Amino acid sequence: MHQLSLQEAATHISSVFSDVMSGEEVILTDHDTPVMKVIPLAPVNGSKRLTFGCMQGEFKMSDDFNDTPEDFADYI
Repeated sequence: MHQLSLQEAATHISSVFSDVMSGEEVILTDHDTPVMKVIPLAPVNGSKRLTFGCMQGEFKMSDDFNDTPEDFADYI
């Protein structure tokens, strides 16, 4: 994260855009007072949120998963 004055950001907007799109947060200041943080709206660097069911078929459960183990029956 780095800070820029509003005037510097206006002068170098393409650089600010590049920094934000690479995942960096940019703080904009007015007379050395932070006034806003610029962050990307969407995930950067190709990262995506996992969606429900995206790992389907990646794991296999044993056929006896729901069976009570023999030595555990006394506790039920």
